[in-house]
Amino acid sequence: MMIFDEKKQYLGCSDAYGNETTLKKGSYVVRAQVRHEDVNKLEKFKQMILVLEHEVKEINASVFGHQDDVALGGKALDKKSLATGKYVPLFIGEPAHDKLPAGSTVGDVLMGKIHFGQKDGTIKG
Repeated sequence: MMIFDEKKQYLGCSDAYGNETTLKKGSYVVRAQVRHEDVNKLEKFKQMILVLEHEVKEINASVFGHQDDVALGGKALDKKSLATGKYVPLFIGEPAHDKLPAGSTVGDVLMGKIHFGQKDGTIKG
C-alpha cells in the first residue's frame, strides 16, 4: 500500500502485513495493489476493506446490569458493589450519537479502555 497526500506527494508504504503510519489531520489517498496469476483468486479481494485507526476524545457510555435494560432503555447502573472473587455480567450501552466522532458511520468500531470506579482513582477497579 502506498500513501499520498492531497498534493499527490508520496508519504510512505507498507506490505501485506502492514506497518503503522502516523498521519496529521488532512486528506490522503491510499493505493493498494494485489497481484496474482489466478484471476479467480483476485476476485475474492474485490470487497477487501482497509482498517484505519485514530484516537478520539473520551466517550462516556452507560453500563447496565442486564441486556434487556440496554435494549429497552432501562435504568443504567449507578453503583455496583462486588465482593472479592465474585463476578457479575455488565452490558455497555451505545454512546449518544452526538458524542461520537464526526464522520462516524455504521460499521465503525470503538476500541479502548474502560475505567471502573471514580475518575480520581481513589477506588481500585
